[in-house]
Amino acid sequence: MLKNAKLLLYFLELLVLQYLYILLLVFLNTVLRLQLSLTTTALVTPLKQAAYHPINEMLGFIRAGNQIYIIGALAITVYIAVLAFQKYHKDNKKWEQSSKGTHGTAKWGTLKELVHDGNFKAVKESQFFAEWQKTLEKGTDK
Repeated sequence: MLKNAKLLLYFLELLVLQYLYILLLVFLNTVLRLQLSLTTTALVTPLKQAAYHPINEMLGFIRAGNQIYIIGALAITVYIAVLAFQKYHKDNKKWEQSSKGTHGTAKWGTLKELVHDGNFKAVKESQFFAEWQKTLEKGTDK
């Protein structure tokens, strides 16, 4: 059932991308066709027509042999198909984790390992808080 839901989601993505692609092409076609005589009404009317009847616009692009539309529509379809089938490919495994919950060579360092490289120094908790309190008192003296 979950696999069918994911395939439906990819199909909806395909439809939405095709719809947006049609609107983009109608917009560009209108702008390029009208150029200097472009008005708001002249731009909005074809866009509304394409938004309300995208299948008619798609069929019009195909009948006219609009190569940009055909190549773009095929590219979108191939892209969505690759995304859909990549999820179900056998080699697409989740990350393997060690028993400590790490991936690869990363691991949590011990206190000894952290102090050994010289980036940190080990101090007693009481000494740390005493030094910290001194820095706070210095800051209020200003």
